[in-house]
Amino acid sequence: MNNTKEWRSFVSWIRKKYPVNSHVRIIRSPCIKFSGSTRLNGCNFVVRINNKNVFSDQKHTLIHEWAHVIEIEKSFMHKKSWGKTYAKIYGAYYDD
Repeated sequence: MNNTKEWRSFVSWIRKKYPVNSHVRIIRSPCIKFSGSTRLNGCNFVVRINNKNVFSDQKHTLIHEWAHVIEIEKSFMHKKSWGKTYAKIYGAYYDD
């Protein structure tokens, strides 16, 4: 199933609803060990999403990773501020 249009729409939604000052490159590609990852490269981010997972899981993973991008200054790990940001984005997506 080709979900490129829906993926682009979702990425556009998350960028508009939760903007960040840094450049964020989002890549969907096969990942052997993880559903996704976020890497800070200087002042830019690279977010990798495992495109072998089902489409709904890819969206959940991007929400997870986007919370890391937003919270990089405060909490790169899964701490309280990250959890609150993740819940806020997740809730907004399913309320919209």
